[in-house]
Amino acid sequence: LKRERQKNLAKHRPPHKIYFEAFFMGTLGLLMAYTFYVDILRNDTYSLNPIKMMIQFLLGMAMADFVSGWIHWGADTYGSIETPYVGKAFIRSFREHHVDPLEITRHNFIQTNGDNCLLALCIFIPYFLPFIRYRLDGIFVISSIFFIAATNQIHSWSHEQGKIPSFIKWCQDYKLLLSRKDHNRHHGSPYDQYYCITTGWLNPICYYTKFWRGVELIIETLTGVEARWNDKELTDGIR
Repeated sequence: LKRERQKNLAKHRPPHKIYFEAFFMGTLGLLMAYTFYVDILRNDTYSLNPIKMMIQFLLGMAMADFVSGWIHWGADTYGSIETPYVGKAFIRSFREHHVDPLEITRHNFIQTNGDNCLLALCIFIPYFLPFIRYRLDGIFVISSIFFIAATNQIHSWSHEQGKIPSFIKWCQDYKLLLSRKDHNRHHGSPYDQYYCITTGWLNPICYYTKFWRGVELIIETLTGVEARWNDKELTDGIR
């Protein structure tokens, strides 16, 4: 049953999507390189304040973790592969992941990171507006965008059963990146907790404050839409 549902979800992946994903990755890489050179390397204030750089870098990681939580929660909780525009292109992969959590480890580099690069690009582009650009710290922005783009790769490493790079394993062990142990809290029916999948730092806060349950209650009260109705249908009976 599990394999049958996984195959059914896999066949709905748009066949030409990988070309768009490669474009998003390339565009984001160029914009980040330009921003790093102009706003950081040519900005002498950073060389005089390494403590500020570290603080902004860590704040950027925390922001990426929070963004990952919102996206993961939203895609897990609402919609289906039939949802117009985003169903097959984006929600499908979240449904597939709960049916077969290890499928993500079999994706190629572009397939793993393409969607997150698009998300990062959409968040990054407004930064170049003058009234925004000069009010945000460049290190914070670069750190946020980099870790938003890298989130699904980090997520994949948390599922990897084979060998992962030693530095990544060290980061997982010291809670700098999402670890398998922490992410396992999410992978238990009904998949309704620990949505932050970059560093995982914000998961305990969101869990103990019942942050996601509160947002779901507000949405259900206003719209009548039940949380995770489609996910429950696809994962029922496979665990």
